[in-house]
Amino acid sequence: MKKHNIQFPPIKTGHLDQDETYFYLVHDNEKEKMLFHDYDKIYQVQGLYEQLFYDRLKCVSPRKVTDALKHVIDINRENFSEMRVLDFGAGNGMMGEEIKKIGVSRLVAVDILEQAKSATERDRPGIYD
Repeated sequence: MKKHNIQFPPIKTGHLDQDETYFYLVHDNEKEKMLFHDYDKIYQVQGLYEQLFYDRLKCVSPRKVTDALKHVIDINRENFSEMRVLDFGAGNGMMGEEIKKIGVSRLVAVDILEQAKSATERDRPGIYD
């Protein structure tokens, strides 16, 4: 997958609110400022979300949440093959991809952004029922 040129601001950003944090996507020798929560724009660039949040910022939420779910299901001696999961705010399907690995029987996604659906169909076709 193509590596994107992502740059973080050269200033301290600890004072910024969550909806003000940003990065630069450099392409064709131009810097495009993008907010971390501009998911509609981020999802349109294949692999950008993964590279930004998982490779650069080291986010591990999908794996941690799935591990916690698996732990609870194991303790209660339930079967993953009987589970039905609604991935609410599914984004580009990364959470669904992790949940699918543990063998749920039915996995349905919901997201407010049409770009999320397009990104999931492009990057993770068949993950959701």
